[in-house]
Amino acid sequence: MRLPSIVLALMLLLIFGPPAAAEFYRYVDKHGNVLYTDDVSKIPADQRKTAQPYEESRSTAAPVVKPEKKKIAGEKSGEEIEKERQQLEDEKKGLDREYNDLKKQRDALDEAKKSAVTPEQIKQYNDQIVEYNTRATALQDKFDAHGEKVKAYNEKVKSKPEQPEKK
Repeated sequence: MRLPSIVLALMLLLIFGPPAAAEFYRYVDKHGNVLYTDDVSKIPADQRKTAQPYEESRSTAAPVVKPEKKKIAGEKSGEEIEKERQQLEDEKKGLDREYNDLKKQRDALDEAKKSAVTPEQIKQYNDQIVEYNTRATALQDKFDAHGEKVKAYNEKVKSKPEQPEKK
């Protein structure tokens, strides 16, 4: 009778238990580089107190507002605004592709970490992590710049005076 109770308790724990997630840490090295790692032991001892848990960020850029199908201060400026909107959307798609490539690289690094046992393999893995961190930081900068472009675009669209259609 006791075994079914234990099995039931374990099943409930698995079903309603907290989700498992890898935790990454963010810290700044002695050269001023922002680095990310999932292994606290790789953070220099003097940096461990200031290392912050890092959660994967989502783009917080404001959504692109499509201009309404009314005439906007001259047909040419409406075409220019539409062209700019399309460029922003294309840029966002490119950033999303780059982000997905970075996620794949991170998954590959997680697998490589398991097999890195010799000092040479560990050094190679660490070099790959540094390169990954550099790419991740550069991508975040690109997302931030894109967000600023989207804000500027949205302000431009909001401030355009509407003119009544000509008959």
